[in-house]
Amino acid sequence: MSAPLSPESSDASLGEAALGVPATLAARPQRELTARALITGALLGSLLAAGNVYTGLKSAFIDGGSITAALVSFTAFATFGRLLGGRLSAYEVNVAQTTASSAAILSFVGGLMGPIPALSLMGEMPSPWLIVAWTLSLGIMGSLLAWGLRDKLIGRENLPFPTGAATAEVIDAVVANDSGTWHRTRLLLVTAPLSAVVTWLRDGPLALLPQTLTPNIAIRGLSAATLNLGLGFSPLMVATGIFMGPHASSSLLAGGVVAWLLVGPHLVALGVVEGTYLGIVSWCLWPAIGLLISSTLLPLAFEVPALARTLRDLRSLVSGSVAKEQNQKEQGGGDGKGGRARLMRFALGAVGLATFGLIGTRAFGLAPWESILLLALTMIFSAVCGRSAGETDLAPIGSLGTLTQIFFARGAVRSIGGGSAVSGTASQVSQSLWAYKCAQRLGASPTASLYAQWLGLFVGALVVVPVYLVIVKAYGLATPALPAVPALTWRATAEALRSGFTGLPKGASWAMALGLVSGCVLTAVGRLNPKLGKRLPSPTAFALGLISPLSLATASFLGAMLLVTVRRFRPVSDGTAVAVASGGMVGESLAGVLLALWLSFR
Repeated sequence: MSAPLSPESSDASLGEAALGVPATLAARPQRELTARALITGALLGSLLAAGNVYTGLKSAFIDGGSITAALVSFTAFATFGRLLGGRLSAYEVNVAQTTASSAAILSFVGGLMGPIPALSLMGEMPSPWLIVAWTLSLGIMGSLLAWGLRDKLIGRENLPFPTGAATAEVIDAVVANDSGTWHRTRLLLVTAPLSAVVTWLRDGPLALLPQTLTPNIAIRGLSAATLNLGLGFSPLMVATGIFMGPHASSSLLAGGVVAWLLVGPHLVALGVVEGTYLGIVSWCLWPAIGLLISSTLLPLAFEVPALARTLRDLRSLVSGSVAKEQNQKEQGGGDGKGGRARLMRFALGAVGLATFGLIGTRAFGLAPWESILLLALTMIFSAVCGRSAGETDLAPIGSLGTLTQIFFARGAVRSIGGGSAVSGTASQVSQSLWAYKCAQRLGASPTASLYAQWLGLFVGALVVVPVYLVIVKAYGLATPALPAVPALTWRATAEALRSGFTGLPKGASWAMALGLVSGCVLTAVGRLNPKLGKRLPSPTAFALGLISPLSLATASFLGAMLLVTVRRFRPVSDGTAVAVASGGMVGESLAGVLLALWLSFR
């Protein structure tokens, strides 16, 4: 493994021509790790991180924000260049988006989408400072593990990492003043305020718009409002449908139709559950759990080759580090800057590991040997996700988090803590490697990307926890306004594993078994025959539809169908669709956070 390259060294030495570095960028020196780039990234990251807390709890979906941050940061300096010291260079845009996207995913890294609210629903909520420390420890470990894997996965194997490569193309396009990219930026900057205005008119003091367009019907004596029927007035869910596409959004809607039009009213009529939102969800959760467990664990069988390659990656990482240290000793210890950088990484890694162990013991009740086992699983599974993200742009984060829950099944809190460690670290590893791929494509400094990630980590961790507390205080958890679907599944999985799946509601065990079998069949068909798989429901989306308000699933389906309809009449690129969807998500999420603050302190 080659020695880390400092910002002053030639980070493009990996081979600019072979790696596709734009000639316009390689031909001229550029400023990179500047204060204005870091501050811009930190500000954008704070907004994206805050918005993603709301987005994740409402839609079970977050936006990494790399492309959004790249577009907005460059546009701001291009528009107000005289006041801000001129336009950002491509390398500065890369630093800004890396900082912002590192902060944006902190709600996922820290478990604020699923594990932490699941503990809250169980009455086991850790203190806010423990959550901040846990988030930082997972983020630091993930960023350093990604740094160690960078040389092999990106430098030697040159895996595609499509998200990182796409971000580099966007940066290159905005710097080259590409008209198509400017068009996307304008769309994002128009749709975001419109989405915020709709949200404010829906949830704000005036409440001029309804939450849901509800039909005046009843099913088996249950009103449409009780069953959450209709169309949710949610730009965020419409945008989520654009991101999901027709297959996933139609599967989400199908799950909602089965739960709220067929199963739910029937169960209420039989007296099995109460005729309320939580009453119906408490039963439909179990077939959804069956679908989710089978559809997340079965794909791991297809990841066995990737697991073998990952073990070689980790062995190469360790042996390469030893060889590098020996080489540095023979050459007299290396330069001072490289030594200070290595010392900083070592110190942060030590702090992250110590915090990991302390919180695992205090907040999750892990024994010392369990913490060591969890650390080993976290490193191996996170490396698996890093390689998978490089090869396919998809990382089996949920699958491996669920598998870790099974390893620690003897206690619900232990189970959630173990799964949180793996899913959080794996998320940070994947995001970091995407950032390194973007830097490689631009010929930028990977060391600058690492420092930008660290700033994003600290900014995001300090933002997401208080925002989470405010949002939960304003909207509640597991409500139609804030379904918190991932939290319900994390809690149910942990409690079911601990109890051996006893004590389920009447008929729920059979429904769960049906979900397990159906999930296995649908997943296997999708893997072995992708064309046929696209004609069948997505098991994961269908499961989420079973426990999400039908009105929100309808809004998501509307978003996907709008894109399909528009594309029938005029060509719409994926970049344009992403810009519109990003604006819709950012607008409602930020307006939702502001409204939560208003409701909390009113």
